[in-house]
Amino acid sequence: MREKQWEPLDDLLRFRNTVNRMIDDHVGSPGHFDRFAIGRPFPIDIFESPDTYLIEASLPGVTPTDIWLTATKTTVTIRAQPQPLHAQDAIGTYLRQERSGGIFARIIPLPDVIDPEQVTSTYAYGVLTLRLPKAEASQAKQIFVQVTEVHAGTH
Repeated sequence: MREKQWEPLDDLLRFRNTVNRMIDDHVGSPGHFDRFAIGRPFPIDIFESPDTYLIEASLPGVTPTDIWLTATKTTVTIRAQPQPLHAQDAIGTYLRQERSGGIFARIIPLPDVIDPEQVTSTYAYGVLTLRLPKAEASQAKQIFVQVTEVHAGTH
């Protein structure tokens, strides 16, 4: 029986795959929120400040009237349906069609409670921006220690 020759790259690839799996299990993969996506995925950025979340979503080819937003205390849903790219009865055949239409959506879970009544949105140049103020109860508040004088013999 012939022994298998040692391939150092095989060990390195196995190690990389093991580390990637550990990271995915602990913090989630880049596609971690894809299970909350419907249709064509679209990229988002989420920024957190002490009192607000800011979400930017790339939605090229979508008009503001084609976007539906909903917010609960712990999630935001972005749903869009771009208009058809070209008339379906046009004469000719696509040679390549990578830009798809149809409805697509993302449900974005948030780490803290927000105030859905205070959510605002803007849309410019294919980028949707959402401002999500955190609920009063979820914001950290500094508590000042009051100093009282202690007199001898009293506690």
